[in-house]
Amino acid sequence: MNSLHVSIKNLKNRPLRSSFTVLAIGMATAAFLCFIGLSRGIEKAWTEALVKRNTHIVGTPKGAVDVLNGSIDESVVGEMVKTRGIVDASGELLDLIGTDDGQMILAVGWPLGGFLWQSMRLEKGELPSTTALNPVVLGHNISIALGLDVGDRLLLRGRNFTVKGISKQGDPIRNNAVVMPLKVLQILTNRHGKVGIVNFQLAHPYDKRKVDRIMSLLSAKFPEYAFVRTDQVANSNKIVRVFRAMAWGVSTIALFIAVIVILNTLLLSVLERTKDIAILNAMGWSARRILSMVLTEGLLLAGAGGCVGVVLGILGVKWLNTCEQLRGLIYPRIDIVLLIEVALATAILGLFGSLYPAMRAVTLEPATALRHE
Repeated sequence: MNSLHVSIKNLKNRPLRSSFTVLAIGMATAAFLCFIGLSRGIEKAWTEALVKRNTHIVGTPKGAVDVLNGSIDESVVGEMVKTRGIVDASGELLDLIGTDDGQMILAVGWPLGGFLWQSMRLEKGELPSTTALNPVVLGHNISIALGLDVGDRLLLRGRNFTVKGISKQGDPIRNNAVVMPLKVLQILTNRHGKVGIVNFQLAHPYDKRKVDRIMSLLSAKFPEYAFVRTDQVANSNKIVRVFRAMAWGVSTIALFIAVIVILNTLLLSVLERTKDIAILNAMGWSARRILSMVLTEGLLLAGAGGCVGVVLGILGVKWLNTCEQLRGLIYPRIDIVLLIEVALATAILGLFGSLYPAMRAVTLEPATALRHE
């Protein structure tokens, strides 16, 4: 009879305790999967949205907590674009706006004629023009969520908007956004003449030396603003960093609780099987073999819990995506890298949680253990 067979039998002999332990590990793993997946999804979605519209550098006010509350005068954008090496610059305004049914949507304002509109792929309809009254372009996903099509009316903060087009982009942010002319959003949000961020197109975006030189020139001429490359935008944003830290913090607490659950389960199991372990020892089982048996039980519990956690995590993310209040605001990313990290985390859970019970089982004296009641 090998250690694996004995370990499986021991767990089957206590089905209720083993099941609750697996469920607890599964919930901890699901929390890890959801929080880390959401954190990475937001970072990737933001970066993809900038890259796919040919933004190479982003400018924001120094000290701004996030892009929603940044404030830059439009006149400054005209000065920035004169910097050598910059092909074009376009201000952008963003805000979260509630619809009549309580759903939060991301409203984006771009200057008409700016290069940002050139990256938009229309599924149907047309781009806004200067003659249209309060025109908007809906992302594919948000148009389905709101049940709107080209020509329909959209009510935002008491104003009627006309849906001029439906866009289907390659990134989740714009597929869940309402894009309108900058002037229209400035009036809607009472931020006349202001933008939140500045998007720059460069002549040589893949020449790191030239990109760094341009950012140095911008920083020297406009010291009250911060300039970062597109691939570093997520890391430089305070909200993203806070959310990432919160995700890891909550996940670490959940995983620590899972370690305690495994430790408690196996320690009780070892105490209940004191005589059995003594008999195995007397039959010639080595300390290494007994240690392997208990560690295997921990790994089996962690592995089963990890599988349950992956299923719960994926179902949880799908549920969040269907929640109307959160639709378009979260961008979970569960990929093979994250699943490998989950597998490693659950293996470490099993090892750490079973280490002390295993050492206790090994140090039991056979004679003393046989007298144990």
